[in-house]
Amino acid sequence: RHDAAKLAMLMSIPTIFASGALLLVEVIAQANTALALDGAIAAAFAFVAALLALSLMMRLLRSVSFTPYVIYRVILGIILLTIAYT
Repeated sequence: RHDAAKLAMLMSIPTIFASGALLLVEVIAQANTALALDGAIAAAFAFVAALLALSLMMRLLRSVSFTPYVIYRVILGIILLTIAYT
């Protein structure tokens, strides 16, 4: 479980960097320093929050099974499919 969660988190890194690069290109094109500063501060807070969430999730995975999460995802999937196709 721990290795699977770690692999899933590592697989998200290229997508996160790509979206950050696209936003950086937009900010550079606009030459807006206030927007760049706000973006840098938001990115720093998001990075710290993500590290905290990941460390808590990895600690939780060591002691709890996936069963409650699987049940939640199945119920959510059924609800979303019902909404989408009705």
